[in-house]
Amino acid sequence: MSLYEAIGGKEPVNAAVEIFYKKILDDNSLSHFFDNMDVQKQKMKMRTFLYYALGGESTYSGRDLRSSHKDLNLTDEHFNKVAEHLQSTLAELSVSDSIIAEILAVVETTRNDVLNRPAVAAE
Repeated sequence: MSLYEAIGGKEPVNAAVEIFYKKILDDNSLSHFFDNMDVQKQKMKMRTFLYYALGGESTYSGRDLRSSHKDLNLTDEHFNKVAEHLQSTLAELSVSDSIIAEILAVVETTRNDVLNRPAVAAE
């Protein structure tokens, strides 16, 4: 079973995106990244990305993580805060701790791309 199926599919992902962005926009350390952005359009992009990243869709045609975050000068602190907001959002939606841990593990695999660091070679 995919993570997408494990959390209940499209409706729970959509609900998570709404709650998640409320938390992000209420966080002064992150909200400024969205000052000149169409947040509704960003939510749509995030939903589409999550459908794919969690195994609900087989393809993703949006911009890659590196190019979409390249000019933001994000740090580990920003990445960690976003992950914390995602974790608390999923907990608020009664997603099990084990599924949250699996989702956060997927999120962690994106750190170097989101922060525009050199890719780490697989060992």
